[in-house]
Amino acid sequence: MKKIFIYGAGYYGEQVLNKTKKEFEILGFIDSDKKKINNNLKKFKIYAPEVLKKVSYDYIYIASMWSNEIYNFLIKKKISKKKIFIYPISKIHEQNNKNKNLLKKFHHLINLFSINKINYYLDHSSLLSIIRDKDILKSYDIDLAIDFNDLKKILKILKSSKKFDKIELGTIDINKDKFGKKFVFQITIDNALDLQVKKLIKNYYYWIIGSNILKISKKYVSRKKTITFKKTKIKIPFYFEKYLKSLYGENWIKPSINWTYDDYTNISSKIKFTNFEVKKI
Repeated sequence: MKKIFIYGAGYYGEQVLNKTKKEFEILGFIDSDKKKINNNLKKFKIYAPEVLKKVSYDYIYIASMWSNEIYNFLIKKKISKKKIFIYPISKIHEQNNKNKNLLKKFHHLINLFSINKINYYLDHSSLLSIIRDKDILKSYDIDLAIDFNDLKKILKILKSSKKFDKIELGTIDINKDKFGKKFVFQITIDNALDLQVKKLIKNYYYWIIGSNILKISKKYVSRKKTITFKKTKIKIPFYFEKYLKSLYGENWIKPSINWTYDDYTNISSKIKFTNFEVKKI
């Protein structure tokens, strides 16, 4: 049986563990976060990257939003490309969500947005799912796009709600004038509702996914249309086909088996980040 390390001791790492533990001997997790090192995740030890010089292994499975940066880091450490595998995000997303409370929380969130006139739309894999399958529960979470200008208002609304158990902010320092230090790029609610923060600069919206800054023309997302899913009225881009084509390419309608975050077709630039932090509010 081949021996592997899983690089990424977070949610994605757990999912890759579940999908690979019958096929490989799992040596443990690797993570760059010093706070995680020497702790355990699902009974497997979390190591610093230096362990790769000390232990014999066959492959490193990258399970992270920051896959491109981790890959380049490993290459600089002279790890053979043949030993590095970026686990496809599409394989993590492929399972149906079994969280029975997710739809209730999603309905409540949409209701709050409607009452408070928050600018949003269904996004990423959730938008793909509603268009392809008439369903938004095909993956483990629900993605929504929100406007940077509404961020303070949204946080105030979420804090005042008693329907959510955990609200987390993903913040990051980026050496780009579009964002700056401690930029809130994502809000995660109860590990299942992801709000992607998009910032309008001139005629384009920019946002951060993993090691990528994505870019989309304002004209594709400014106008919305309303659809209904299980009695919940949801906003999606009026020009959703053009929007999805910009994100996923000409063949967006066809599911990709081995898709990763580096396969977005609207990547504006790659980034290196510092002081990435997830904090609860």
